[in-house]
Amino acid sequence: MKITLVIGSLRIGGAERAMVNLSTGLMNSGCDVEIVVVEKTGDFLSLVNEKVNVYDLGMKRARKSIGAFRKYLKERSPDVLIVAQTHVQLMVLTAIKISQWKGKLILNEQSTFSTNTTNGIYRFLVKQMFGRADAISVVSLGSANDFAERFPEFKNNVQVIANPVFNENILSLKNESVVHPFFENSNYPVILAAGRLSKEKNFIFLLQAFSLLLKKTKAYLIIIGEGEERKSLLNEGLKLGILPHVSLPGNVSNPYAYMNRCSVFALTSTYEGLPGVLIEALACGCNVVSLDCQHGPAEILSNGLYGTLVTSSDPEVFSGELYKSLYAGKQEEMKLTRVRDFGIDKIAMEYLGLIEGLK
Repeated sequence: MKITLVIGSLRIGGAERAMVNLSTGLMNSGCDVEIVVVEKTGDFLSLVNEKVNVYDLGMKRARKSIGAFRKYLKERSPDVLIVAQTHVQLMVLTAIKISQWKGKLILNEQSTFSTNTTNGIYRFLVKQMFGRADAISVVSLGSANDFAERFPEFKNNVQVIANPVFNENILSLKNESVVHPFFENSNYPVILAAGRLSKEKNFIFLLQAFSLLLKKTKAYLIIIGEGEERKSLLNEGLKLGILPHVSLPGNVSNPYAYMNRCSVFALTSTYEGLPGVLIEALACGCNVVSLDCQHGPAEILSNGLYGTLVTSSDPEVFSGELYKSLYAGKQEEMKLTRVRDFGIDKIAMEYLGLIEGLK
């Protein structure tokens, strides 16, 4: 079976990592797998298995890629398309409409649609065009309910399939060395967070909670990632007087090594689909403190069984949970059992089961 995964690029991001992992899982299952990107760029290119081809449409914008993707369908004729990201999905749907391709189409929703997709034109086009899809895979139950409420006409096509996040190689990568002064020159505990430096990740809130934690104990905070909010975060850290205890190292090649050495992993997003970093942190044995945002954290943590869920938006409350987690037991084996539910081969088999049901 020839399966093609389609996404904008392979820059660092949750959807991008999910597509790379899914390609590996499907390849392990014996499928002929290819990834199509609008633009062949991004750090995750290096993570693609050497047996998986990355086909470049050679464009900067998805909306300009319709002709190139139509040509791809004619030349490659895949049996199944799995497509992420709304702008890419609309491009693919348009190309299919003007082509003779007759395979199966699965559209993959990675986030909470009502919050993540605010473009009115996109919402209108989704309503008009998503009926062509044979299935819509959504990464969490909460996100699936959100999508079905927004588009009840597609409710019967929605299937919950979690992202393939856990790969056994995480267990060896986490033991690699880390060069960072917060780990090298101090016995202070380190709070870790990771994600794009954007407003929805709510790292300003984390800085505020961390500043309150410093009134109780000495600690450091590292936020891995890059994005447009860097300057705002540095300004907030300066205002709070905590910059000597905060590090924004940008993107790092091996975040698992950081997770393995931190005392607590924190997630403060205002919304998510299924935050892969939370699963990765559990795989590394981290104690986790997460805001109970919609959607994903409660499902991953089984409503608090595998980590702390904070329902309050008060930084003082979050700070208190960080403090408690600094001294809590890690229960690493229990967490590892949980993250195997998100294993790449397991999730690949769920997709293959979905595809078989569409035939």
